[in-house]
Amino acid sequence: MLTLLITTLLACPPLDGALDEVAKKVAALVCEDPQDYEELFSEEFLEAVPSKQIHDLFVQGFKDHGKVVEVRPLDRDGESSGRFDFALSDRSVVTVTLNIEAEEPYRITGLFLGPARVPMETMEDVVAALKQFPGKMSFKAVRLGDAPKTIAELEPDRQLAIGSAFKLYVLGALVEDKRKWDEVVTLKEAWKSLPSGVMQNWPANAPVTLHTLAVEMISISDNTAADHLLFAAGREKVEKAMDAMGNADAAKSRPFLSTCELFKLRSSKDLRKAYLKADEAGRRAMLDREIKAFERSKVAMWAKPGAISKIEWFASGADLCKAMDWFRKQNDEAALGVLAVNRGLDIRKDVWPYCGFEGGSEPGVLNLTYLLKRDDGAWFAASFGWNDTKDPVQENRLFALVQSAIDLMAKSGR
Repeated sequence: MLTLLITTLLACPPLDGALDEVAKKVAALVCEDPQDYEELFSEEFLEAVPSKQIHDLFVQGFKDHGKVVEVRPLDRDGESSGRFDFALSDRSVVTVTLNIEAEEPYRITGLFLGPARVPMETMEDVVAALKQFPGKMSFKAVRLGDAPKTIAELEPDRQLAIGSAFKLYVLGALVEDKRKWDEVVTLKEAWKSLPSGVMQNWPANAPVTLHTLAVEMISISDNTAADHLLFAAGREKVEKAMDAMGNADAAKSRPFLSTCELFKLRSSKDLRKAYLKADEAGRRAMLDREIKAFERSKVAMWAKPGAISKIEWFASGADLCKAMDWFRKQNDEAALGVLAVNRGLDIRKDVWPYCGFEGGSEPGVLNLTYLLKRDDGAWFAASFGWNDTKDPVQENRLFALVQSAIDLMAKSGR
């Protein structure tokens, strides 16, 4: 199912029951031809999201999964905001986050539909489903502590391309080097990258703290922020941080690329060919010469997997669980706060009061890695990696399984 998220903040709670009634009306829109749905949404919402997009969202959901057969309340964040599970006729479930106005007619100001998932009974069911994915997987879920306990795994030691999840190692290098989070660096035109993110549009020479760069890098996967932190920390120090954080084969990711360097290598067949032929010393020399000289304006985006098994950043599910446990043990308040800005999927705050997340993707690559503290104080880490060298991966397919796995982890060892 497509996802949709637009929110505005409102001050006062509505009357009891209004949120539930609106949720039922939203559920009724999942049909072959929803009618009169515009009247359910606020003017601000409709200005941000075209009416046709709303219509198509619900029609596509109906085509994919059938109608909603049950609406199950989950939790509330005040009387004007809450989460519901929509059970669909094909047995799949979608978690819906709903925000409404504080007064009649209680129009919708925010709506998020998570990925459809078929509820899993056990972690063994999750592993069995992951085995059906094309390409290669590396998955591990572990309960952390003095004696870590594996909950489930599938090829946990297989190193795969991890996309922007590499940014965990950049963040770790700052912690390892005990850098001051209020240290100011200057944005450099030469260090700017391309989206994702927004900081490539910021003016050169703007002063920015390491903390601001870290928040942008992790929460919205800002590539320009990541490259500035990589160069501010030092490439070699990030490479050493990979070892310190438990990566079993850090040498595979050396030299540790910036995002812009990766983009340039993806864009030039000649550069890529020469880089693959070179040894590590030769590759470092290329980064300082030919790759540096390749103009950022010549970078071309790609739609199919490109050398993801040879030119990327690499880690296994076990490696990334160790990295998250490393952050837990370091107990750096700022770093843990940075990891918690964006929870990735719709992870329940009442069950998981702390949720640290970083993910990564490019054509053929998807990674979701979590550090979680449960409401009983137990800590968990989970990492899901998927590579397909032939075709782009179906992201929602993995999102749904990750959501199911984390729901099951909420019950583990209680």
